Amino acid sequence: MVVEQLVRLSSSGAESFLKSLRAHDASDAQGVDTFRIKGTDSALAYTTTIGVRLPSHQNTIVPIIVCANALWEQNTPSVRCDEPWVRREIDWHVNKGGYLCWDHDHRWADRCEITHIILGRDAGNESLATWLIQSVGMLLYYHQVGAERGLEQWQSSWQQFSHYEAGTKEYDQEREKFRRHLAEQLIRNNPNATTPHTA
Repeated sequence: MVVEQLVRLSSSGAESFLKSLRAHDASDAQGVDTFRIKGTDSALAYTTTIGVRLPSHQNTIVPIIVCANALWEQNTPSVRCDEPWVRREIDWHVNKGGYLCWDHDHRWADRCEITHIILGRDAGNESLATWLIQSVGMLLYYHQVGAERGLEQWQSSWQQFSHYEAGTKEYDQEREKFRRHLAEQLIRNNPNATTPHTA
C-alpha cells in the first residue's frame, strides 16, 4: 500500500513535469495529444507530443514524443523523434527504435535533485523542461546538419558523452564540478532561489 502511494505520487510528478514541457510547445497543436496513461495503476507513464524549434533553424519545428514515468527524476524521460533524417545509430546517439540519448541518466538525476532543491518544484520543473528541450533540440540540430551536409560520422567537435560504461566513467569524473557549477548558475540566474546547505 505504501509503495503504491509513493509510485502514484511520483507519477503525479511526471505528469506535472510534462505539463511544464507542454508550455514550451512550438507547434500549433495546443491541447492535442495531451496525456495518455500507459500501463497499470502501479506503473503509470505519461506521454505527450510537442514541437521543438531547432537552434539556428528557428523556422524548423520538429515533433518529439516524450514519455515520463515514476522514475523520471532518476532516469532521463524517453524522447523519440520519427523524422526521416534522424539517424538511428548509436554513434549518432539514437537507438534503432528512434529513442534519443539526449543526456546521461546520472547527470539528469543530479540536475533534477539540485534544480528542485534550489528552485522548488514548479520552477524546477520549468527549468528542467527548458533543459530537455534545449538538449533534444541540439541533438536534433546535429542530425539535421548531418543530413544537410551528407555527413556519415558524428563530428568530434559536437559535445557528447561516450557510450555505455565509458560515458558513466566520464560523468563520474566531472560530477562534483557539474553539481557545483549548476547550483551556482541556478542561484545566480534566480534571485529568489534557495541556497542549499552544504555539509
